[in-house]
Amino acid sequence: MAAYKSLSQLTWSILSSRKTKSNYIPPSSTNIEELTDGQRESAKKAIEWLISKAPHTVTEIAEHFEMSTVLVAVLVSELIKAGRIRVQAANPELLELNENN
Repeated sequence: MAAYKSLSQLTWSILSSRKTKSNYIPPSSTNIEELTDGQRESAKKAIEWLISKAPHTVTEIAEHFEMSTVLVAVLVSELIKAGRIRVQAANPELLELNENN
């Protein structure tokens, strides 16, 4: 996924990629290996968008998108490793955008 220079670029990218059969993740999905690259990237964009609005926990993200917490935890881990989001210093359960990226 390309790095976004601004929140507006990220928002536009999310809004322009509509929910389609190819990027839809059923709520019952728990295995990250079953997702296509498109599904994975769409989910990561959506997580970044939600976190850009306010810090969230993995559970809150999972509930918001009706996804399993296991799946969200793996996606969040990938986003942290990529430097796109980070754990909030004041509250380690909350995730926030990495503004330094």
